[in-house]
Amino acid sequence: MIKKKQVTFNLKGTRKYVHGTDIFDYFIKYVDSFDVITLSFHEPCLNPCCTIIELPEGGEVPNQKSAVFTIKNNEKLQRFYIEVPEAIDTTNSLRIDYNEDKIVESASIDGRKARCMPNPSYTFIENIVSLTKHFHLDYFDSSRGQWFFAQLEIFHIFDTSNELLLVLHKNIGRRFTQSNIFQSNKKIGSIYFSFHE
Repeated sequence: MIKKKQVTFNLKGTRKYVHGTDIFDYFIKYVDSFDVITLSFHEPCLNPCCTIIELPEGGEVPNQKSAVFTIKNNEKLQRFYIEVPEAIDTTNSLRIDYNEDKIVESASIDGRKARCMPNPSYTFIENIVSLTKHFHLDYFDSSRGQWFFAQLEIFHIFDTSNELLLVLHKNIGRRFTQSNIFQSNKKIGSIYFSFHE
């Protein structure tokens, strides 16, 4: 893992912020094994040029951060945070095409549950976040705002050959949700979304 590094992310589609899936995918490529991984967002990353900093053992996470990534493995704890400079005009930022509808084209929703066969052309986290967003847009009235990926807790990286099941576990004032993620009848983690008007 890196101690401190400058990173420039590509933006997905027409978004003006760095997508949470790209932040997760940046970190996960450095992880060999883990017991628990958590990623939490504290504010949108409105500048694609970021600094990723590893916290020393016992170090405090500063107030001015966009996201915190934590790895726990055999009682060893590593924490990283993303420091973001001021927001910029992202009109000319590097971009990549991103079709979330294609990821969830096999999805089905039944009450508080959503199912989908993972699309192997997309990453683990892209499949999970897209299914969660698809479910929220169907289950809740989202006409007055937008749902954002807020937090993730993962115990296992999933297998792209097995169906993904999402179950809404908690709904706090229709503003913050926890959904549990299952594969092969095993819970592999939880994902949290927040609603902003």
